[in-house]
Amino acid sequence: ALDEGTKHLRAKNLADLRKCIEQARKIAPDDGRVLHLAGLYEVERRNTVQAEQLVRAALSRRPEDAYIMHNLATVLISQGKFEEATELLRKAVSAKPTYAEAYHTLAKIMKFEPGDPLIEQMETGIQSPDLSKTDVSFYGFALAKAFDDIGDPARAWKALEKGNAAMAGSATVEDDRQGVDRVKR
Repeated sequence: ALDEGTKHLRAKNLADLRKCIEQARKIAPDDGRVLHLAGLYEVERRNTVQAEQLVRAALSRRPEDAYIMHNLATVLISQGKFEEATELLRKAVSAKPTYAEAYHTLAKIMKFEPGDPLIEQMETGIQSPDLSKTDVSFYGFALAKAFDDIGDPARAWKALEKGNAAMAGSATVEDDRQGVDRVKR
């Protein structure tokens, strides 16, 4: 039910996602993965208070799960709780140093200082040979922000170009159609 639920979450098929969560909760109501998925469902419904409660409960059961830390941080950011979100994101990249999306989210809410070790970690991460285009873009955009923060526009521009190049051609006509449909709804 969790794998199926994740597919429905990605497709934004909330009715089927809710059914999967209900099935999973009957089997394992206190499982951190079930609570996490239920929290993400609430995020999609824009119910951030309930989402925060569920994702916090998930994290209490899976305290080293970087993905849950990241998702709780995004909920907290939506509520303006930037300090706690920053702590969680730093913990997430410490637990999973190759978590490109967490660096990207963190870069949006913090100001980098020269010598920040996160910059070196991101520079190392973007060099990984097996990165997806999405992860290259996450690293590239996070590095662009970091270099801009520390006053290095030349390196910021190169990182931005790398992030943009990774995403070139990644959107399809179907993606655009689905986006327009979501806006209409």
